[in-house]
This record gives sequence, C-alpha cells and structure tokens, in this order.
Amino acid sequence: MLVFILSCTGSEPAETVADADMPSLRPDLPNVVLVSMDTLRADRLSAAGYHRDTTPFLDERAAAGMMFRRAYSQAPSTLITHTSMFTSLLPQVHQVRGHNRKLEESRLTLAEHLAAQGYATYMSFSSLRFMPEIGINQGFETVNPFWDRPKNKRGVNVTDAFHAYAAEASERPVFAFLHYFEVHAPYNPPEPYLTRYHAPRPDLLDPRHSIEYLDANRLTPIPVETLNYLEALYDGGVAYLDAELRRLHAGTAIANGRPTIWIFTADHGEEFKEQGYLGHSTWMHEELLRVPLVVTGPGIVTGQTDAIAQSVDLFPTLLDLLQLPHPEGLQGRSLASPLTGSGAPLDQPWPGVSDVVPFYENTKNWAVAGTIDGQRFKLVQQEGRELALHRVDVDPGRDVMTKHQPQAAALHAIAEQIKISRKKLRESGARDANIDELDMLRSMGYLDEIEAAESHE
Repeated sequence: MLVFILSCTGSEPAETVADADMPSLRPDLPNVVLVSMDTLRADRLSAAGYHRDTTPFLDERAAAGMMFRRAYSQAPSTLITHTSMFTSLLPQVHQVRGHNRKLEESRLTLAEHLAAQGYATYMSFSSLRFMPEIGINQGFETVNPFWDRPKNKRGVNVTDAFHAYAAEASERPVFAFLHYFEVHAPYNPPEPYLTRYHAPRPDLLDPRHSIEYLDANRLTPIPVETLNYLEALYDGGVAYLDAELRRLHAGTAIANGRPTIWIFTADHGEEFKEQGYLGHSTWMHEELLRVPLVVTGPGIVTGQTDAIAQSVDLFPTLLDLLQLPHPEGLQGRSLASPLTGSGAPLDQPWPGVSDVVPFYENTKNWAVAGTIDGQRFKLVQQEGRELALHRVDVDPGRDVMTKHQPQAAALHAIAEQIKISRKKLRESGARDANIDELDMLRSMGYLDEIEAAESHE
C-alpha cells in the first residue's frame, strides 16, 4: 500500500510505504541524523586546534563521541561528494558532476537501502544541488527543500522543519539527512556573527557581495588585510552555523523514543590563498578536501582518531553500526572499528599503500592519496599541468616527484586501476605546485553555486 506525504514547502508529494508494509523492526535500531555542513573545512573547528572559538557546540559533540582528524571529501564540490556519500561509489563510477548529469535510477542509495530495512527517511536541504532532477534524493520519503529562502534563514527553516517532523515520527526508526549552507559564500552571517571576529570594513568589501569578490579573485593576489577580513567573515559563518546546530540538537525529540546516532560532516572545505586559490572549485588542495567528521551515539567510543575516512565510507560504516546487511558494490570501507573501539584493522586492499583516498572532479582534475612507508603522499593531476606528487604531511604545496619516483609510480598504478588516470607518469621536472599566472587564463567563473566542474567533460 502506498500513501503520500507532502513536504512542508508544498512541493510535489513523495511516495512512501505504509508502516504495515514494513519488515519487522529490531527494537534496538537507533535513529540516524546525518548533518552536512556545506563548505566547512576541518581546521576551522576549535576542537581541531583553531585559534578562534568558532565551534563550541561541535567541540562538545567531538568530546562526547569520536572525531576523525583526517577525514576527506571525494571532491572539492557539493554534488560530487554528496553523491559519493549517498551511494558509496567513487565519482568516476557514479558520474554525477553537475546538473547535466543525473544519478542513474539503478544506483542504490543509502536512503533506499535503509528504507528497505524499515527506516522512515527524511531529507531537508538548503542548496539547489539537491533538486529532484539530479536523482540523489532517491529513497527519501519526505523531502523539504529550502534552497530558495534567504541564505541566513535556510538553516533555521531546516531545523524547524525537522523538529516538527521528529515530533510526529512513528515507531519506525528515522534516517534524516539535513544540509546547512551557512558557511558557504557569500560570507554575510547575521549579527552578532558578522562582526564577531573583525570590525566592519566597507572600504575593503561588502560582505553581501563577497561571492562576487571571490569569483573575481580566485587566482589573483589580494591584499593581506582583505584576506584577513574574508577569513573573519567566513569564521563568523562557522560560528553562526555552530549555534544553529546547537539549536537543532537541543530541540530534536524524535517521538519514537529510540536513541540517535548523530554524524556531522562536510562536502568540501574552502581555501584562502594557502596554495594560491580563493574559495572552492576543481583544485585538489588539502584545504578543499579535508573536512570535519564527528560521530556520537549509542556504542560510539569517545576520543579522536587519525584513521583515514572519506565520504564513500559513511554508507558501509552506518550499516555496520546498525548491524544491517551490506548490498553489493559499495566502494567505501567501514569505519566501525575506530568508532566502536573494537580494534579490528581497517581494510587495506592495496599492497604497499595504505589508506588510499581517490579524489575526482573530472578526467582533467583528480588525485590519489596514500600512505607509503609511513609517509603520506598525494599524486595530483590538474588541468593544463603535468602530474605532481606532494608530501601532504610535510609540504602540501610542493612537487616532490623527482625525489619520490617509486611512491609516485605506486599511486599512479592505483589511479590507472580505478580508471581516473589518462596521463603517463613523468620522470623528472620537480617544481613548485602553487598556482602561477598562467592559471589565471584558465580561471573559470564561479558565482554562488555555479561550479567550474560543469564546464569540464
């Protein structure tokens, strides 16, 4: 039997399966709330050692559960990473890179799999990246979009809508995905967050138009005082998001009375000229790829871990935590061992290279990271450049290809096996990997949510 649920925004009804048609549920199955914090880089959490007290709530969550210090997104863009998060497929497999690429209906999503196990599935988002025509909302019974609201109201709407939904939840466990946009440019949070870390500087830029400033200066040098102001505005957005997440967590009372696993993560970070870039786009820099990951809930141990995590890992990890069956074809690895303290070793499928993480925007922009002999390397291909090798744990902006040919070859072999490499490995020509003036000619416009990846095939 099918019934219909209308979203709070009055959009088209979503089909859902009546409770009577659900499989029998274990009484110990917890709720799961997956929170995506758009554009939040990992090192901006004060729990990660940031010098500003930006995230007191997330710090509390980190202390109450497990914080991954080395978690990575699959790409420096929203849609690619979330599709990998929902499908546990690498970007070169799911092929969703922009609004012109729809997720194939045959692809199984986390929401679909949990719904088949008896979960009620709910989604609320504040970016047009999640519109139905993209297909990544497959499996969500109830969908509340708020992308068309004023930016500083979207998160409030997401929180309020979920509170209302949770209060009416049936006895079925709930899987909810909540997406927050507060940190994303334009960097214009409401007071007191707008001026929390820097006095107003209208002579430098108008925060309301900071997205236009980023778009015009992606690859050009900018004054230090302007850069500092941009970072202060960004940090104000982080603090605003943190306060909203506190309200979300404190006000969530899911009517089924089940305990809840909370996951806080991000789709990508943001760069402030550390390697010559401003904002986020196709570049494979650490500032864009390393993201927060904090997990709390029943059975989760407390502490911080250096275990490598990536977006594709969330799907199999949740299934292990919930003790539910794994479908075939998942490409992530379960992180249940560090989360539960079981001590079981994580899967290492590549001989001689551990903790492999591939990043992929398109055939011209990709990277593969891995640990070899205790050192963390990343092989990087950027459009218009030769392959480069970086020591991300020492100097992430310098090419060390000449000194570490065997490590480069090992990572390149993996890139070929997972079908992201179309470049031959060069043998010499070490150079500094920071963006130079020639890249300016290849700069691609990026206004609000129009990502450069859509122009690449």
